[in-house]
Amino acid sequence: MFTSDDTLHATYAVTLTNAITHSDGTWSPAMTFNVDVVDPCRTTAIATVDIAAGMTLELGNTATLDFLEAIDGVETSTNLVAVCGPKSYVVVDPGASDAAVSWISIAAKVGSAGTYTITASPILESFVATQSYNLYTTLDNYDDEHSHPGRTDTLTIVVQAATCDCTDVVRDHPAASAHAGAVSDGGTTVAIPIAIINQSDSEALNPKIRWCYSSAANCANTATYAVTMDDNSVLPSFIVSDGTTLTVTPTDGLEVDVYIIKTVMTPTYGVVETYSTLTITITCTIASINDVAAPSSNLDYILYDSTH
Repeated sequence: MFTSDDTLHATYAVTLTNAITHSDGTWSPAMTFNVDVVDPCRTTAIATVDIAAGMTLELGNTATLDFLEAIDGVETSTNLVAVCGPKSYVVVDPGASDAAVSWISIAAKVGSAGTYTITASPILESFVATQSYNLYTTLDNYDDEHSHPGRTDTLTIVVQAATCDCTDVVRDHPAASAHAGAVSDGGTTVAIPIAIINQSDSEALNPKIRWCYSSAANCANTATYAVTMDDNSVLPSFIVSDGTTLTVTPTDGLEVDVYIIKTVMTPTYGVVETYSTLTITITCTIASINDVAAPSSNLDYILYDSTH
């Protein structure tokens, strides 16, 4: 007997009857017996998955651990690969009703057949401890329908407290601002606009940043600033930057205009920020006109015909 149909897994009562004819007559002796059709994959044991090395990492970092595809008893006895079909892997928390651990993922390792990678990326302070989880291995074709028990192997992950690292801070660009100057007003100064660290958003991104603020270290908003016109051209000569402020000293009516200033902020921590939020408006007001005395010499007279 042979079948590859898993649905035929059962015990069958079979009767074997033999018809005998003899000079003294005929008779039909019979024998009944059971035939068990067994799918060994339903109960096969899955061998230990080697993850004994465990993982150690700092909160906010990422660590990986490779392991080889699990082997089951049918594969061992038949020397055939994947007779019982594909397997799945998930890391579960036995202390939380075997719920999958959200910050741990498993994927086939690219370019390395038969190898899988566990990736751990803890981000919450509550994870700081020695965590004892289970790697749960199941046979996809037998897990639900036939309640194969699968296998669990202990995975130990040591999550250490974060250290201060401000690299990933994010900033809010400054609000739009305006500065008014006038020709020959003696000169005025205006601060170069500064993008400010958004502490709340930064802390939400990374536990290393949260640690900086909780430990009183904080994240400095230090930076250098390069200032140009909004179209990347250089500042006009009457607008001078010292790296923190602009001195605006217009002296000529030709400088009357509206100037949009671009700031490129290169911070100690975080990405370079570029924004054009400062507008400088230069005006010129005629305050008075001096009276001129009537001329008394070197006069020229132009006579017109009255008809013109």
